[in-house]
Amino acid sequence: LVLGASGIARAALLHFPHVRSPEEFLMRAAVVSEFGPFDAIRVQELETPAAGDGEIVVRTSVAGVNFADAGMVTGAARRKEPPFVPGVEASGVVESVGVGVTELSVGQRVVYWNPMPAAFAEFAVVPGWRCVAIPEGVSDEAAVTLMVQGTTAHYLAMDSAPLEAGMNCLVYAAAGGEGHLLVQVLDRALKHTLEDTVFYL
Repeated sequence: LVLGASGIARAALLHFPHVRSPEEFLMRAAVVSEFGPFDAIRVQELETPAAGDGEIVVRTSVAGVNFADAGMVTGAARRKEPPFVPGVEASGVVESVGVGVTELSVGQRVVYWNPMPAAFAEFAVVPGWRCVAIPEGVSDEAAVTLMVQGTTAHYLAMDSAPLEAGMNCLVYAAAGGEGHLLVQVLDRALKHTLEDTVFYL
């Protein structure tokens, strides 16, 4: 596993170079054996998952490392008990599809967010409806960086307090991935130049 960084939204990313196929039945995964710091996570070989009805198997290319992951790994925000594979968002290639999945196909690049962690592995099973096809020209790194932070910025600007053209907005601490995206979404939503619309600190 290689830890990298995205210059797009300053999110930590995990890259998964592949050296084996799912036909070998085993995959490498980052496993939390007990709650604790990130450096206690160990890479283990686990059985490669299979897609059930409505699910797809994604061959992971890049997994995002988010604030929520820290809580799950340390036990501060538990979603699963150890042992488990952390990670809630990733991009990759559709390896197989289950019965009922019609909008995605094998070989298609996708990005997903799934509240039940399992992304820090070579392969992950994900409900098909949680996956979004990655458009041509968008890298796997950009797609996974935008998945959680981009949707968060969108709902803050569009749903939490619906904004209209001509309004002003103050963004505190407009830094990091979320802050940068939020300012851009607000600017677009308010249809003004950045300097006239969004005040940020």
